[in-house]
Amino acid sequence: MIGDVLKRVRIIYGYKASEMSSNLASPQSYLSEIENNKKATIFGLLQKYADIYSIRLSSLILLSENMDEAEKSGKRKLLLSKKYDGTPDTKYVCGNR
Repeated sequence: MIGDVLKRVRIIYGYKASEMSSNLASPQSYLSEIENNKKATIFGLLQKYADIYSIRLSSLILLSENMDEAEKSGKRKLLLSKKYDGTPDTKYVCGNR
């Protein structure tokens, strides 16, 4: 789900929830509900996330779709991690986890 991706990407980029709340001009409690998939988000907010991370909105959506498919299949899991030098990295790890 998109909330999982937003939370993982936020952590990778080193933002605290309170910082994202300020950057997005949205209440922290609302963003927490989105990151925990309790509330849906809107296109405008997703675009703000993408702008903050300097990535395309379509990339966030694709990550979410890939994560959903991977979790449903039980054969692959999409993991977002941090390279040792601190730059964001996306890895596909085979196997059930």
